[in-house]
Amino acid sequence: MADLPPNPITARLSGLGEEDRLKALKHTHPLWDQYHEGWEIFLDAFDGTGGFLNGAYLWRYPREELTEFAERQATARYHNYTEALIDLYVRKVFSQGVDRQTSDEGLQDWWADVDGSGTGLTDFLREAAAQALASSHVGILADKTPDVPVGPSRADDRGRVFLTRYLPTALVDWRQARERLRAVKLREAPPD
Repeated sequence: MADLPPNPITARLSGLGEEDRLKALKHTHPLWDQYHEGWEIFLDAFDGTGGFLNGAYLWRYPREELTEFAERQATARYHNYTEALIDLYVRKVFSQGVDRQTSDEGLQDWWADVDGSGTGLTDFLREAAAQALASSHVGILADKTPDVPVGPSRADDRGRVFLTRYLPTALVDWRQARERLRAVKLREAPPD
């Protein structure tokens, strides 16, 4: 197997001191800095979680006692109209279904499980569309398992392609050149 060319990002970071490297890794895009709090609220409104679930989005009245405010937070209810409206729209867009045809059994199997969790392609895209409508955009990463090919032909490649959705709060930095997306920095959840 031929050696891979050096990764320009890794090469650039390796030439930096520890402090500069940490600064570069923690850098976020100015638009992410400006909008990420709003994206979190929109996603919480869609899911009925976060401050909508625990009352953190409520404000304390000027003359309200702390105990009264805590009680109001504990008893607050959230009627999730956001999810209902988005679901109506997504249901309409996906009502016709998609006719996919191929004789390739491997591709048919992948269409039936695009994320490694048994989610079909149409369901995966339906969920991505709903999340994008709730928060403004969603990133979809196509990746491949790191299985090493067992031989020289394409048939010997046992790596499995899978899709992963990333919400806008996880897309913390990006680079564009001539209006084309060139690189994205993702913030992934730490493993459990």
